[in-house]
Amino acid sequence: MTDYQDYLVDYAPFINNDIYDKFNELYEICKKQINTYKMSFIKNAELKTFKQEDYARNRDIMRIRDELIKLLRDDLESLKVID
Repeated sequence: MTDYQDYLVDYAPFINNDIYDKFNELYEICKKQINTYKMSFIKNAELKTFKQEDYARNRDIMRIRDELIKLLRDDLESLKVID
């Protein structure tokens, strides 16, 4: 996930604030999900403890992704093409 962070920081000056914040929100929730998975399934393979809130986080990830796509589309539509 560090490449994701690096790209986000590198291009931050060129990204709309709302879009940047949404990318960052997506990063944070995905990082939390990955860490939860690592702790629950890889390190404690015999336990396989994945709580309901961890499953619910998948819906949150998809919601944030959809919100981000809408923000990107709206931003792209607002751009003017110079002939």
